[in-house]
Amino acid sequence: VSSIAVMFTQSYQWSRSHSSSTFCNQSIIVNQSPLLCNGSGTLVCTTAASTCGNYAALDIGEYCTDFSVVADSSSGQIFHVENITAGAEFCVAYTGYSWIGLQSSNCGSSGKKKRYYRSGGPGTTTRRTTVLTTTGATCYSTSAHWSIGTCVNLAIRPDGFINTPPVATVISPINVPIDTLTAITIPVIDADGDYTSCRWAQNTSALDECGDVCQSAPGGLLDGENCTLTFNSTGTAVGQYYAVALMVEDFYDPSTYTAFSRVPIQFLIHIVGAAVCPLQPQISSNLTACSAVEVGQTFTFTLTVVQGCSGTTLVDFFTMPPVYMIKGSIVSVGSNKWTITETWIPTAMQLGSQVYCAVATDSAQIQSDQYCLTFTVIPAGSTLLCPGDVPPTTTTTMGYTFEIPEYADSNFGFCLPPRFNGNLCFSGQVPVQQAPVQQGPLLRQVPLQQQLLQKRQPPRQQQQQQLRRRRQQQLLQRQRQQQH
Repeated sequence: VSSIAVMFTQSYQWSRSHSSSTFCNQSIIVNQSPLLCNGSGTLVCTTAASTCGNYAALDIGEYCTDFSVVADSSSGQIFHVENITAGAEFCVAYTGYSWIGLQSSNCGSSGKKKRYYRSGGPGTTTRRTTVLTTTGATCYSTSAHWSIGTCVNLAIRPDGFINTPPVATVISPINVPIDTLTAITIPVIDADGDYTSCRWAQNTSALDECGDVCQSAPGGLLDGENCTLTFNSTGTAVGQYYAVALMVEDFYDPSTYTAFSRVPIQFLIHIVGAAVCPLQPQISSNLTACSAVEVGQTFTFTLTVVQGCSGTTLVDFFTMPPVYMIKGSIVSVGSNKWTITETWIPTAMQLGSQVYCAVATDSAQIQSDQYCLTFTVIPAGSTLLCPGDVPPTTTTTMGYTFEIPEYADSNFGFCLPPRFNGNLCFSGQVPVQQAPVQQGPLLRQVPLQQQLLQKRQPPRQQQQQQLRRRRQQQLLQRQRQQQH
């Protein structure tokens, strides 16, 4: 039986002040030592051993990639390569306890409440529900369990390739002012150009996707097609935390209801007091939505933060970057603008889609919206193209392909929650992607018309976006009517 080299990339956020194992500073980032939380947990196969395709449990210890004193958080990432049996389908998960003190949907000691699932799941033909509400968190808990997992699928798609699951990233926590209606959009990337949607995580016999925080964000309204959570903080209290557990799924097109894959994403919402000045800091960069980066080449880019409220200064710029990306110092440019430079030399282990996200906090403790960029890491010497880009030397727009060494970029992902009771340990993303196959000079034909984010969308993506915009407008209108 043949095998496929699969790369598992784990990304986490931890409470920086909890212990020496979660502490990070610039020296630890530069030296890549010690690993965060080394030896404190494992990513295990949760299905029958006979189905696991020779997968061996992975330690969660990872390299520190950034830290925030203001958020009391350390972020990290690491990747491992394992040879998995071709065609294997199995689930992996990281489980344990406890989340920090938060509002939970599990108020008893005898087990979890029943969860209701309304969207089409893997292997089903149930129609997706485009707008989903939560059942709500009804009690405060300091011992809520977590469970975050995904199912690895190395089966061949109908188009002859191994699927590339979507990638989603969120920096946690997201500060939400009390008595407001806040739209939180989860950035989702799918290198295959598949139709993607989000749903609430659920607990099933095959995989517990959410532990004790299934649908525990009261007043949360999820627009699955746009992967946008509208959170109504009316009736909450300043200082409360709510966990959001979602699954991102990819489908061939909007008319199909069997998902190729499911990618977990979990994060915290933190209720804060109403700001005297509501203006947020604004982040921008000198990059487009997607940038192609060559293996082994130094890549730099600059981010700019513009002051929100008058008289404030930038006090924190926290990121969840790919490993080996180094953040420079905050540089003041005049009285209301700051710049930060990032430097990255990607390795061959990082081929495929990578996501970078950042959040800025000012001296009034006002947080910016999450700002994200996507990168496509390509082999050395390749043309710098993101999926969906057309080579500048050709006018061919349909059916044009280029050849690269055979590999399958399979970004499964999951977000890992806090491990320690009473500490601000946040969720992160664990993309799982396939490394180059170590066998012969095989070549794979890769269509250039694949779509990433909003770049050069083929007709079916354009139609999807038009439909999503209409439904987003309807969703916001419905929320405003409910408030009045």
